[in-house]
Amino acid sequence: MRIQFLSRVAAAVCPCVLLGLALSGVSCRITEDSVQQVEGDMIAPELIAVSQLNETQLRLSFSEDVGVSAANVYADGVLFCTGTAAGSGTEAAALSAEPVITLDAAPAVGVQYVLTGTAADKKGNSLLFTIPFSGYNGRVPALVLSEIRSEYSSGKSEFIELYVLSPGNLAGVTVYSANDDKYGAYEFPAADVAAGEYVTLHYRLSADDAEACVDETGADLNASASKESCGDSRDFWIRDSVARIGKSDVVLLRDRAGGKLLDALPYSESSKTAWKTDALRAAAQEAADAGVWPAGGDDFSESFCSDGVTATRTLSRRNVAVLDAAAESGTGFPPSDKTSWIVTATGGATPGMPNSEKEYSK
Repeated sequence: MRIQFLSRVAAAVCPCVLLGLALSGVSCRITEDSVQQVEGDMIAPELIAVSQLNETQLRLSFSEDVGVSAANVYADGVLFCTGTAAGSGTEAAALSAEPVITLDAAPAVGVQYVLTGTAADKKGNSLLFTIPFSGYNGRVPALVLSEIRSEYSSGKSEFIELYVLSPGNLAGVTVYSANDDKYGAYEFPAADVAAGEYVTLHYRLSADDAEACVDETGADLNASASKESCGDSRDFWIRDSVARIGKSDVVLLRDRAGGKLLDALPYSESSKTAWKTDALRAAAQEAADAGVWPAGGDDFSESFCSDGVTATRTLSRRNVAVLDAAAESGTGFPPSDKTSWIVTATGGATPGMPNSEKEYSK
């Protein structure tokens, strides 16, 4: 999850004159010419990541051992509940680099909240933080990536399609494009889905009828009236108008921000010999480590070849029927590899519908 900091408490001045800050283990002296720092640790802790453990617990990851205090959760600017943290004591032994915050009330599924608090290390250096999160979803369905259009043409916007293997709720499920790393992951709002549904995430609004691009979170699957909407299947929209998905990319699907990896697709053009950014390399390695694309990682040659993709020729999963059978039998899903996908023939894009079996050939 991306972290937004309210205030980082560290400064290159004498801590004796920092208003409202508690910094210990530091000494200073004042001369006629200046304030001089003599010794001490003035580096504030950094908040690296946050993950949800269940309906009422969040784990925070810091750069060092800290104690967390004044933990509060707000909804629309109004205090919703408070939290207590393991590792919030004053003694160094009680501090932790990964304190768990326990809330005194369970946030509603899919509703947006903000957690605020103060983290202080053993020297008293402190950090005020605010973290956006959504209410924990304990009914995440079994999902896989089903189809991806990485190229744009007028009237044909980029999309990532999911296929639902078991019923549940989409709240908090995230889709991440490593090519799109600076924008972060898309997080789905709450929406009940059934097995066999296709869910299409459009990566830009339709240029001709943007006002008709509606997120279909309820029972009406024709609420989105854009010409790019997918008929009787569920549509969601990213409010943007620029390219986001790459011809060479790694797409990750998670059950929640910072949570379990459900599926992945590392793909690249044959002219490439390595991932071009750290974000792409890290995403490919994570897919391999998680076992969802085990042959990938450092072995760039095991990424799926995306040669031939256009706005009408998409990346399409070919083993949906196999996964459906596994879901029904409860035998577990096989990991994906290059044989799980095809580039469809021209006209083979099928957002919101069963995938085309016609494969592109040069």
